[in-house]
Amino acid sequence: MRLYEKIAAKYYDEVRMDKLTMDAYSASLKVSTKGENKSQVVNTMFYTTFWANLIAFMADYSVHQAILFYGYYIYIKDRRKKRSAEGKEDEEEEEGFNGALATSMLKKSTQLAISRGFGLFCTSIGGGVGTVVWPGWGAILFGNMGDSVGSVILDDGTSNAAKK
Repeated sequence: MRLYEKIAAKYYDEVRMDKLTMDAYSASLKVSTKGENKSQVVNTMFYTTFWANLIAFMADYSVHQAILFYGYYIYIKDRRKKRSAEGKEDEEEEEGFNGALATSMLKKSTQLAISRGFGLFCTSIGGGVGTVVWPGWGAILFGNMGDSVGSVILDDGTSNAAKK
């Protein structure tokens, strides 16, 4: 996460860096005391929470993307080792398999990007609503609940935890 902050500090001015490193708790307390109506508070905190969580969500996405690529790398390496031990060297079959594998990896990468993007969106909504309900801790609590709701909505049902 700090790497993303350093990169952002190189390319963005202080105003944008303030948005990217904003403390949602403090911002929630500050916005709630301005005397705006509820829809303005939700709107303001939506954008504040969005920018404040963008770097964290990008870092989370990058870690999951690296894990996904590493898993595919290990799978391909093991498959090639197994095929060479069995004496199978069919190039045409291997090309077809690699194409299917690339498609599968692209699909999972896209699902991951959509999931993390939707999670960020739901977190931002939760931060706005939480500020109206309970300034300060409400932004944090409802933001986390929003991320959880986003994950539940986009769960593709492939988790093994539910099957045990």
